[in-house]
Amino acid sequence: MRLSGACLVLLALGMMWSARITFAGDTYVSGLGAHGEITASAFNTSLGMVAAGGALSAVGLWGLTSWRGRLGGLPLGATLLITSAMFAVAASVPCSTGCPLPLSQGAEIQDLIHTSAAVLGFALAGIAILQTLGIGRRYTLIAAPSIVLVILASVTGGLLSLAGSTTALGGWLELIAASAALFWLASVAVLTQFQAMDQRA
Repeated sequence: MRLSGACLVLLALGMMWSARITFAGDTYVSGLGAHGEITASAFNTSLGMVAAGGALSAVGLWGLTSWRGRLGGLPLGATLLITSAMFAVAASVPCSTGCPLPLSQGAEIQDLIHTSAAVLGFALAGIAILQTLGIGRRYTLIAAPSIVLVILASVTGGLLSLAGSTTALGGWLELIAASAALFWLASVAVLTQFQAMDQRA
């Protein structure tokens, strides 16, 4: 399940980048799946694949638990399973045309649902990365640069989004943050699989 989950996640990431390159103009990641966009079908399918790949990885990584901090007693798999559920909701309920911010003029209820699920899913993904900092040296080497990149890119992109300016830069930063998180998940799944194989040998 770990390798299957990793392959799905990486394939989904490739589809996201393909959709972004195909998209004409500037947009944030969710805008790629907005109603009426030429990239909507491919992007929402890729987001659903992230949810499926994350769920498969969650099952395969269920035994991993950090021993550090307040998150020490929470299995990594549990965090990933909830994260995957949030992305499944975001994939099933894309934002409306133009993907307006929730509660802004022209926004619809689906924008609130999509944005809430996507933001919560991304926040939980960040928590999952933090959980692996206390599992072991190899996991820390994967998690440390990932969480730094995710925080820097997502915070900067989020601030630009709230300011309603520089969509071009903010959109690319958001995609970079998502890419870092997905690469982290695939790497953790592969690392855990090979460690399990070594233990059996």
